Amino acid sequence: MNQPVNSFVKELKKKGLKKIESTKSMILLKGTFASINNCYIGVKRGDDEGETNKRISVIVLFPGTDNWETLSSLYFSYKQMLTIKHGEPDESQEEFDCSEQPTTNSDCMHQLRMRRCKYKSNFNKDYGTINLFIDLDTDNNGAIMIGYIDRDEKTKSIQETLDDL
Repeated sequence: MNQPVNSFVKELKKKGLKKIESTKSMILLKGTFASINNCYIGVKRGDDEGETNKRISVIVLFPGTDNWETLSSLYFSYKQMLTIKHGEPDESQEEFDCSEQPTTNSDCMHQLRMRRCKYKSNFNKDYGTINLFIDLDTDNNGAIMIGYIDRDEKTKSIQETLDDL
């Protein structure tokens, strides 16, 4: 991995995250993020053909849950924090793609598992893109995810965003 990625991962490790896996293009860490235990953080360098591989992408996966109220509450909390820091999202969608809107926890989770849940906010900035969304984890539970795509080696901006959460 290139120097910017190694430096970035080193900073995350200083914050107590533990490296649990590493490949040629990605490093996976686990630990406390935004006061939530057992988060996974994947750090990946750019791999587009012809790219200098200095861009960094980061995805934060919060622990999964089968409680819609918890998911939606966390989503709106992180959206508010990101909005305070980065301004209004360029795109925001919070709805279920079905004829009858779910009203119970089990109905909401069912719609999420059927891929009819559209909860996402995208912040497109000069220094990169931040994506907040609700999706499924590997255990088919709902999970909050935050993705960061660096533009032009602005790893400091990503680190500052991570620090704010």
